[in-house]
Amino acid sequence: MLISFKQKSRAPKFAAAIAAGVVLSAIVPSMLPPGFGFVSAAMAQEPAQFKNILASYGAFQAHAKYGEVWIPAREVAPEGWHPYPPCNWVHTKDLGWYYDDKTEWGRIVHHYGRWAHDKDLGWVWVAGNEFSPGWVVWRTSDAWVGWAPMPPEQDIKQISATEFNSDKHWTFVDAKKFSSRCGDGGTIVSAPPALYPAILSGTTLITEIKFVKGIAVFVLPPPLIINIVDI
Repeated sequence: MLISFKQKSRAPKFAAAIAAGVVLSAIVPSMLPPGFGFVSAAMAQEPAQFKNILASYGAFQAHAKYGEVWIPAREVAPEGWHPYPPCNWVHTKDLGWYYDDKTEWGRIVHHYGRWAHDKDLGWVWVAGNEFSPGWVVWRTSDAWVGWAPMPPEQDIKQISATEFNSDKHWTFVDAKKFSSRCGDGGTIVSAPPALYPAILSGTTLITEIKFVKGIAVFVLPPPLIINIVDI
């Protein structure tokens, strides 16, 4: 995941926010700076450009908290589905870990906007025009790799660390299979929810970042980087 700042002076503030998140065992959204995302003139898009495509794979609905949201249809997001499902993470030379979703709708909702979990509607997508290789935060250990969707701006100052650290937000997979692609009958199964308390306490929030042309890049442990691909 990449983060760009309009002013480089904000970078130290971001690093401090990450460090504070470690103390709480989560990135507490109230600590995140505004404009959290990778933005460039070439990649910024208007949400309206996506509506015609997404309307074929789900429905738009007014939401009291988020405004208009998109709800994926059961055909593309069956019960138990979670944003950024396994099998699609690839490591790129410039963008770091990139969520390489090949579906027409997935190429939109996994790189623009953010996801929120509504207790009645399930996962809903809140539109945005800022691009990211993957709007997620990370936790890792020798055994596990996990990621969770970054909350929408409306939740930045509201969601607690306890609420955020749950199977509703996180997906954990075997570290050895993390970068594998599914296909030819193969699949990657995420850890069962019953294991999440132990996994969360046994994994470390990724806080190491490097700056590439003013963009802050989360750096996952070297063993996870097996192959580098071009996107």
